[in-house]
Amino acid sequence: MKRCRLVLNAIRAQQPLRAIGAALVLLCLALPLGTCSYHVDAAGQPVGVENPNQLPEGIELVRQWSFALEGFPTDTLAWLGLLALSWPTLAAAFLSWKPTGRFALAVRVFELPLLAFSIALVNFVSTFFVSRAVGAYVAFVGAGIYCLGAVTEDYRVSRDWLRLKRSASAKTGAR
Repeated sequence: MKRCRLVLNAIRAQQPLRAIGAALVLLCLALPLGTCSYHVDAAGQPVGVENPNQLPEGIELVRQWSFALEGFPTDTLAWLGLLALSWPTLAAAFLSWKPTGRFALAVRVFELPLLAFSIALVNFVSTFFVSRAVGAYVAFVGAGIYCLGAVTEDYRVSRDWLRLKRSASAKTGAR
């Protein structure tokens, strides 16, 4: 019983890193992931400008922002963005509620590949015909913090599980 408490305390010690990372990734739903700028004339038609520092008369700079939930709920990419940016929060909440068991093990096994998918999706959305905006950088930092918390926590859990297994096999072998 005492060893189980040690394992649970080790798990709870790493929960803040995972929770902070998940919150930062979730925050990206409200932040722009990409930005695009172009010049238009007085009629609203896109035009090319040779020197963007000195705009001719009647030419304006237009800036568009790209969000993860742009086109929600009809766009498939928006659904993927929602899933890619919200699952870390659900996983962190579940693992803090129930850190052991088969489903918790499945979450731990799949969270790093899902995190790689989330980063790839954010990278695609933030670089496809646009330049990266603040939301993409916050997502990358949040994913890194989440990954650090997940890897250290999973390492501690597996180390403590191996210790418990070895001590249990040593006790049964001594009898």
